[in-house]
Amino acid sequence: LGRFKVSEGLAWFRQLPASVRQTAATHPLTAPGLSLLQIRELASQVDVATAQQKPLAGLISRCRRQADQALTCAHDRHRFAVVSSLASCVQSLPLAERRAVLARPLASLQPLLKQVFGRDAAKVDLLEYTSDMEWIYGVVQQPERKKAVQEQAIATARRLLDDGHGGLNVKNNRSVAENLQI
Repeated sequence: LGRFKVSEGLAWFRQLPASVRQTAATHPLTAPGLSLLQIRELASQVDVATAQQKPLAGLISRCRRQADQALTCAHDRHRFAVVSSLASCVQSLPLAERRAVLARPLASLQPLLKQVFGRDAAKVDLLEYTSDMEWIYGVVQQPERKKAVQEQAIATARRLLDDGHGGLNVKNNRSVAENLQI
């Protein structure tokens, strides 16, 4: 998961003994990451099927079920990636259907987004969460919300890097500075 090697990671996982796979699939430390890998794999399969003009209904349905399962166990930091992967799966659907599918998962991200831009901002990868939200709002064609996320990210980055004299101090938060390529 950390190396973005979805296929390789799941191929390795599928070679493990059944008892180990079962334990990992239900263990609170491993289940969220495994679930995220599985939905990312499905999103990749949707991309391939779309490019090959193959039927998508079954894949999209599996992706939706996997996202529901993943969201029940996902750590906060994975929830954004799960919803982003779900958005990738459903991007070929008509806009009204995309919005309907993503409404509940997207609403579940709002409290987390407040944390990302609030008191927890220094502890998270601001760029990752911002990029996920921009992608999701793009899929549901809500440019005003996408712009609002961008503006919140910029304001948060400025706050985290504020030197107290109207300038920026990259030493205040190296991660944010690197994301901004300062």
